Amino acid sequence: MAIGNQIFSSNDVGQLIKVFTIENNEINDNVKLIKTQSGFTNKIAGYFDFFTVMDKPERPVHLIKYDKIKKIIYIPIVLEDGKVTDRYIQYKFNGSYFEKVTKKKVN
Repeated sequence: MAIGNQIFSSNDVGQLIKVFTIENNEINDNVKLIKTQSGFTNKIAGYFDFFTVMDKPERPVHLIKYDKIKKIIYIPIVLEDGKVTDRYIQYKFNGSYFEKVTKKKVN
């Protein structure tokens, strides 16, 4: 998995997570291992107002998280105005793909 950051302006930014596999010694960047409401995909992106998270010390800001032990992707919930909440949508690996399980607060 790779997490990427996007900067569109001083306040309009985004973050995404993308899944890759290695098949026959080659990287497959089209593998669709995340099940969403609209079907299977290989990435999830979120867009937010940077000024709602500028107090976080790390740069770039780390909003999307992946727990390797639990095999859970955490995607922050962002309100319509771009404000990042302290709640997350979780996608857990079920042995075949990641599927949405619940919303939880992560510290």
